[in-house]
Amino acid sequence: MNQNIKVAAEVWIAAALLQHENPHQEDFSVAEIVDRVAGESIASEFRPGVPIHVSQHCVANKRPNPNNYRMLYETGRGRRRLFRPGDEHHPFRKNGKVLPDPVEIPKEYQYLLEWYEQVYCGQAGVYKEESPPEMKTTCPNAPEEYTSNTEKGQWFQRKAAEILSAHYGVEFLLGHAIPIGDPAKEHRFDLVSVDKRYVGECKNYRWTESGKVPSAKISCINEALLYLSFLHGIDRLVVMPRSLHPSRKESLAQYYCRTYQHLLKNVQVIEIEAETATVIGLGQEGKQHQSEEAASRRERSTMPNIEAVWARIQEHEGEEFHQIRGKAFHYGMFGGYIVPSTVNQQIAKSDFEKALQRVPLRNTVPVQDLRGPSYIYAILMDKRIHRNDW
Repeated sequence: MNQNIKVAAEVWIAAALLQHENPHQEDFSVAEIVDRVAGESIASEFRPGVPIHVSQHCVANKRPNPNNYRMLYETGRGRRRLFRPGDEHHPFRKNGKVLPDPVEIPKEYQYLLEWYEQVYCGQAGVYKEESPPEMKTTCPNAPEEYTSNTEKGQWFQRKAAEILSAHYGVEFLLGHAIPIGDPAKEHRFDLVSVDKRYVGECKNYRWTESGKVPSAKISCINEALLYLSFLHGIDRLVVMPRSLHPSRKESLAQYYCRTYQHLLKNVQVIEIEAETATVIGLGQEGKQHQSEEAASRRERSTMPNIEAVWARIQEHEGEEFHQIRGKAFHYGMFGGYIVPSTVNQQIAKSDFEKALQRVPLRNTVPVQDLRGPSYIYAILMDKRIHRNDW
């Protein structure tokens, strides 16, 4: 525990850990950074000043009130990443600190300073350059003869109906009316299959040219979800073009699923690549490949329970494991806790039990609400522990 560490330094460490462990994720929510501060427990206790430092005091492109740190950068509403030299900042923060003083950072986190200067600050274009080939295709714009947004939207609606008809093996009607609400009133849904199994709304929305979120249009997607919420016993769809962010490998549909997953419930978000007639399903939590998720759910009942997994973890106590970025550690076990060798932290068996419901893990993001997410990931996703069971 370091009772004298400044809140700003704690915030920087938490944000740096998230960026370091998830190099292909451009930004994180305020809540994820706050939760990581709580999870690392660098100070003697979680301090009430942490949330305001993440949302305001450390943010370079916000007006200082009163702190003028430049440790974080706001990429969108409620989203943050580490500040990079060259990022825009509020003029009143011109001389604000970008990094904590090295003496403030505990020795187990000192490697983050070198990583920040040598790796992170040179990554301005890494997300675009390292995107795999399949991520580079986006849904093309409507033909040039369509000039108004209404015409472009109608073109995308027809294209979506054509592609989904081939994908699901059933014809889709355009603008078909279905009664909803009480008292019932007809609403024309953009796409309705002739067998009434699938009903969808089309939203021909894309990132802005500068990579900003089209906020006004996002509210229209939320409205579409409201209409779809009145329907039951059918597959409900929101259909969008595949539009990739200009500097990171995240589509607008993926961003929406990640940010508004609490509104989706059982609505399926579908991305369309019109040029290749490809359908990409995004689940409630923004995960691709719905068929893989269904298979995973079917297999869940045969997965080992926490007692079996905990026994495997005990079996490999003291052996070397590696975090997502390669840092080695080992762990000891004391009762119902694991204690990693590289941090003064106890991770409860109950946290592993919660994480077991979320495997397989692609990175540490799905377990950020748990204590020691990078260690949970490293242990559960090690082949000695998963043994191909997830």
